[in-house]
Amino acid sequence: TGTELIQNMRMDDGTREIPDELDVGESLIPLKSQVPNDREKTNLLDYYSRLFNPVMGPETATAPFNRSLAISTGNQIELFGKPLGFLGSFTYSRNYSYYDEGSVSRWRLTGKVANTEALEEQYRFQDARGKDEVLWGGLFNVAYKFLPEHEIGVNLIYNQNAEDNARRLTGNFLRDLPPDAMYETSVLQYIERNLTSAQLHGEHVFTNAGGIRVEWKATLSTATQDEPDLRYFSADYTIIDGEKSYAMRPNQYSLPGRYYRTLDDSHNDVSLDISIPFEQWSGTEGTFKFGTLIVRKDRAFRERRFEYNQDLTDSQIYDFGWDQDPYNLQVVDYAGDQNWWVDPSNPAFGYQDSLSVFPGYPGQYRFGVYVQDKSSISSNYDGDQDVDSYYGMVDMPIIDGLRFIGGARYEHTVMHVASQDTSRDEGNIDLEDVLPSVNLVYELVENMNFRAAYGRTLARPSLREMAPYYSFEFVGDYR
Repeated sequence: TGTELIQNMRMDDGTREIPDELDVGESLIPLKSQVPNDREKTNLLDYYSRLFNPVMGPETATAPFNRSLAISTGNQIELFGKPLGFLGSFTYSRNYSYYDEGSVSRWRLTGKVANTEALEEQYRFQDARGKDEVLWGGLFNVAYKFLPEHEIGVNLIYNQNAEDNARRLTGNFLRDLPPDAMYETSVLQYIERNLTSAQLHGEHVFTNAGGIRVEWKATLSTATQDEPDLRYFSADYTIIDGEKSYAMRPNQYSLPGRYYRTLDDSHNDVSLDISIPFEQWSGTEGTFKFGTLIVRKDRAFRERRFEYNQDLTDSQIYDFGWDQDPYNLQVVDYAGDQNWWVDPSNPAFGYQDSLSVFPGYPGQYRFGVYVQDKSSISSNYDGDQDVDSYYGMVDMPIIDGLRFIGGARYEHTVMHVASQDTSRDEGNIDLEDVLPSVNLVYELVENMNFRAAYGRTLARPSLREMAPYYSFEFVGDYR
């Protein structure tokens, strides 16, 4: 079926996407502080909180077998009496992996080394993780030699990769929690990456002009990364009278949340290389080469974040002095079932109509579990990079056995990155560089060379490194 095909190709079927009603680039969910005396906002908060799917925690299942497939074909035929060659391929793989006896621990040096006998344990977690990874793609290359010394071609590439991760960490979090508390944190993460590239290229040799060779390329490519519904859930419990008593401590760790992230890159470039052969003073052949490379790159990164909270808990009912729930409110504390706690069918989820009767809260609307939009414009940025470069070089023999290869490259780099939060500083680079390179190659024997080289190069920061924003990651550690 179409759904099975989408799952096997690991292309998101839309069930992880942000609800359409909230995918408008602005916050529509009323703040909890605005709700108590406003019935319209109460209804909106209840409505938006119920739009998300109720899956928040990892589940175990038996994985199918790993599988892979590769197909390729190629040939050379004649078109209008001229040779045309082509190559096409398709590859597919789906692999599952799992472990459940991992360990994640951290110790810290406190005080001076000379006065410390042992490191202080920060936490010690048992780690379980499962991953479903799919990689598939194809390429098609075709080249046509319309004249003996002239050839043009097209290269097409498509690549799709997806990772579906589920992870749970459980153990003592001694840095922030009491020794008898057991900390639990889990993550559900799906990342889908896509690369599409099209390149037109040509190679020409002009024999009537002394053998001048011209090579050129023009490339258009796009890359996307979609991370829909990245889910985190953290809580801790202690054993009281043989039963687990759960708590959520937002002062120590984050409340359960969902992230939606997208990254879109476009990369376009053109290059031209011209080689001119010449005779050196002794009659041996050298080459003068020059050319240019023009690169244009654009990026847009967007993130939305939503957080779950609970307005009134079961324990608060008894804080009012009632020995039972006389209004059958059915508000309960989190008890270890992550999916049930965020399920709209849970009676404790959303607006609790009878809560307006609570002592001390006349006429106020109260909630069980609800959702708040915690998105920040500072977590969104746009960037672009323009690089114009030109070079010239010479490759020629100096004396018998000694060859000189040298030249210089001029580069003009302009980079700009700006957060959507206009109060943050923008990242800017506007630099011109000349990069020389000199090589001397001496042939010691027929199959051995001695090389002496000098060169200058540069490294640019990535657009992500320049971006004035922060973002949370679950990277092999606690949340």
